[in-house]
Amino acid sequence: MHLLSRPVAPGVFDQPPAIIPTDPAELGRLIDNTPAADLGALYAHLVQQLGCHVQAERLWTEAGPFMLECRNDRPTSLTDKQIADLRERTRRETTSFADPKIVHKPGPTFHSREWAEAIIGGQLTAMTWPVMYLLHIAMEAEPEPPITRRQAAEIAERERQAAASQETRDRRGDQVAQRRASEANAYAAALRTCLVKVAVRENPHGRIRSGVRESVRHAVPDMDAVSGRNRQHRADRALCEDIGRTKPLNLNDEATDEPVTCVRCLMHVATLRPVGTTPLAPAKTGPKRPTRAQRDLMDHIGDGRAVRDRYYMTERLEALSVKGWAVKVDGNRWELTDCGRAALEA
Repeated sequence: MHLLSRPVAPGVFDQPPAIIPTDPAELGRLIDNTPAADLGALYAHLVQQLGCHVQAERLWTEAGPFMLECRNDRPTSLTDKQIADLRERTRRETTSFADPKIVHKPGPTFHSREWAEAIIGGQLTAMTWPVMYLLHIAMEAEPEPPITRRQAAEIAERERQAAASQETRDRRGDQVAQRRASEANAYAAALRTCLVKVAVRENPHGRIRSGVRESVRHAVPDMDAVSGRNRQHRADRALCEDIGRTKPLNLNDEATDEPVTCVRCLMHVATLRPVGTTPLAPAKTGPKRPTRAQRDLMDHIGDGRAVRDRYYMTERLEALSVKGWAVKVDGNRWELTDCGRAALEA
């Protein structure tokens, strides 16, 4: 691809030129003095000025040789006379026999393809012995060539991609840390109501979560136990296994201190108990929320308005009284309790 090929990613101009020159030489000098990030915007302005995409691309290509004459965009800092002397020295010193020290020397053969083609004076199609010798003596004459605009753009793009990859890895690490913290909290909450000693053992096969391979950790009781209403669990078997399963899961022999990550095992740990014991009563999580009809009736009572003496209203009010949300004051007057107000706010 030509050095001045049409830019793909448009840049942003702080002060775009009023009229872009259509002379290839002047356009080449303008391109040479334009930052690499703004070349896309310059090309967009050129297309808008000419009103034709084909003419803009042709003019952009014709400006290439004039831009290459600038010192800042030449792939080599060697002058034309120095390059001609290196080519003459290559014709004079090369023979039909190749020097194995040069052929098998460690390191790269040339700096970049643009630099090599500037030294050769054409396209680099084959690495023959004269071409290899010419590039060898040219690298000795110019150990550090200048960085062209295209190379600078490629370096900037690689740095941008590296920064984006690092940001993705950091974000993924934060997600993994948050997930592990939530898993630890969930396992600690399940152990508070667990009445059987359990060990955490890993499945070596593992799974992939958030782009990271990790082992699934299961809960294994040390004795026969039951969970829920009457789900049976064997000793030294994962809680997620069914009682009728013949082949057990492939788990490591050594236990780990990490929390359980198997969702089904974590669900059974909270209600796990020895065989023959009664299940624990579920803990109350707070006031229940009333239905829509109950909420409308409680709002009516909360405003201090009287309730009509109807049989269906009496049944609804008695239902609120049973739940402890309302109490009868006198006649058709009812009043909300503290529990009723909390249920309304829930």
